[in-house]
Amino acid sequence: LCMSLSARPGHFGSRFHNRLYALLGLDYVYKAFSPVDLAQAVAGIRGLPIRGAAVSMPFKEQVIPMLDALDESAKAIDSVNTIVNDDGILTGYNTDYVAVASLLQTHGVPTDLRIAVRGSGGMGKAVVAACRDTGFTHGTVVARNVEAGEKLGFLPGTLNDKIDPYLRPLYDALHDMIDPDSIPKLMAAGTIEVAPLAYMRGRTLNDSFIILDEAQNTSRD
Repeated sequence: LCMSLSARPGHFGSRFHNRLYALLGLDYVYKAFSPVDLAQAVAGIRGLPIRGAAVSMPFKEQVIPMLDALDESAKAIDSVNTIVNDDGILTGYNTDYVAVASLLQTHGVPTDLRIAVRGSGGMGKAVVAACRDTGFTHGTVVARNVEAGEKLGFLPGTLNDKIDPYLRPLYDALHDMIDPDSIPKLMAAGTIEVAPLAYMRGRTLNDSFIILDEAQNTSRD
């Protein structure tokens, strides 16, 4: 038995999977469920035992602490869309990430191309991470949800990991104006600080020179 965990399960996934099982001669049945208690549902996968489960929003991140292990594909974006049960050991995978990374590598897509990702949901997150890990460095995320789009567009990781790719031109300019060996020391001392504008709210800017990039959406207020 295989199953899905979804807030709003439909019939398409079940029909699709069961049709493929029949064509491939696999002795499996796929059923869709909407769990009222996620922890109990995951415990049921382990105890019944159910061979595997697809995971849909909003459970892709919530399910992580309930698993025994994460594949690198799930670690890359902190999101699980597939659970595999191996004799009671539950491992989380993200097959969206695996598929996109595999397609990019198989078809030899040049990594110097600019990419555009439409949407900031689970699939968008997987596409951005797969492109990043494949070697792409320039791209745009088009999202209706501004906060989710920012989190996705700045990429997973620490604050520096999120914003450094976008600040590379500014760092290049600093190297042209200042001795490159002194820049790390000046930044460590706080003499030079590079930060997103949103992080400057409430800051005191006395005795400062400010270089503002990408200011087309600002106003005098």
